[in-house]
Amino acid sequence: MKNLFKHKYSKWITISGILIFISLNLVGWVFYFYTSNFFMSGLDKSLLDSGRMIASLVDGNILRELDVGFDDLYPVKRQRELLANFQRGGQFSKVLILKSNAEVLISTDKELKIGDIPGYKLVDLPEIKRASEGEAVVSVIYKVDVNLFKSSYTPIRDQSGKVTGVLCIETRADFLKVLDNLKIILLFIGLFSLIFVLILIVFFINLQSHLLSVQNNLIKNDNFFRLGKLSSSVAHELRNPLQIIRGNLEILLETETDDENKEIFKSIIEEISRMNRTIQSMLNISIKEKDKRQAVDINEIIQELITVFKPKIKNAGMEINFQPGTIPEIIFDKDKFKQVLMNLIQNSFESLKSGGEILLITSSKGKKIILEVIDNGCGIDYKLQEKVFEPFFSTKTTGAGIGLAVVKRILEEGYALIDLESEREKGTKFTITFNLINREVKSDGKS
Repeated sequence: MKNLFKHKYSKWITISGILIFISLNLVGWVFYFYTSNFFMSGLDKSLLDSGRMIASLVDGNILRELDVGFDDLYPVKRQRELLANFQRGGQFSKVLILKSNAEVLISTDKELKIGDIPGYKLVDLPEIKRASEGEAVVSVIYKVDVNLFKSSYTPIRDQSGKVTGVLCIETRADFLKVLDNLKIILLFIGLFSLIFVLILIVFFINLQSHLLSVQNNLIKNDNFFRLGKLSSSVAHELRNPLQIIRGNLEILLETETDDENKEIFKSIIEEISRMNRTIQSMLNISIKEKDKRQAVDINEIIQELITVFKPKIKNAGMEINFQPGTIPEIIFDKDKFKQVLMNLIQNSFESLKSGGEILLITSSKGKKIILEVIDNGCGIDYKLQEKVFEPFFSTKTTGAGIGLAVVKRILEEGYALIDLESEREKGTKFTITFNLINREVKSDGKS
């Protein structure tokens, strides 16, 4: 996951996914709020219109005289029947006429008598007072038992225009339960769409990374194929003439008495040897040899190569040290492992200044064997670290850019991984990880 957003298109995939998520949720919530406002404003308008119409038909003059015990008077019964007809016609829950203090004057509910105060109406007391002052208003949503209700309050006037009562029309607002359920659904949809979008983002970024990796491998294999053809031609055309030149120089070196000429001959022979090593490296990187894997003791080989390199490193005023860990043998081609180690030690040696150090450490972690090659040399610039394993790329002016490409190729064939950590003027660490394979080695050398 740490390299998930490494490639340049990953951020655009991520941004696209986030925009899709926001768009889907935005559409859902816009629909929710639009629907909620549509039903709420429609209900408010219906209640206010109904309230004004009914209030205009109620006899406001008789309301001034009503008192406790007047429920059975004919004028009261007549007004109650009028309200009951509107209640049935408008499918309202209740229709009441109240005083400014919420006391009942006339109600379609037979249980409510003149002077009673419905307890739940005290919540709407501010709206009732506003209506008693001449303003038609609607209440907020309130709950009675498990049901939701909404009421309108409309002033009722007598012949002189004075407010003598407040008409209350109460209706159920069950549609809000549907909206609440819709809100819960939208929250779940938002959560699951977020998870889905994140999964898609990770999937497409991983797919992109895989495709880029496949593309890079194809390019790399094509380069190796081209290098193979080139190196075969170079080896054929150069090796034989170089060997003839070297042979003749060695003969001249044996017969030469002048020390200055001897040094010149030795320098030429050394350069010819370097050219031969470069040619061999080109062949090694391009040719896939027969599998010769066997049980290999890493510590033993490291100790052997340190013995070979130590005089050269010591003469240059540097050190090479080894911290062996307790590790089992690995299954690997012994000669190729030596070649890997020699290339890494040589690479570290060339980066060191006088007084520098190369440190090799072996350890085990679970089912993995780890080899670290550490130096305190000049280091590699961060921008160049991804290129050091490419053929013909070198940070050194005299380098052929073959050694580390050979190392990576050999390790990939042996199912091992190599990782690079480096910092300018502080040093470099190569970490090789071998998977511990517990299986017997066949007699023909194949595992």
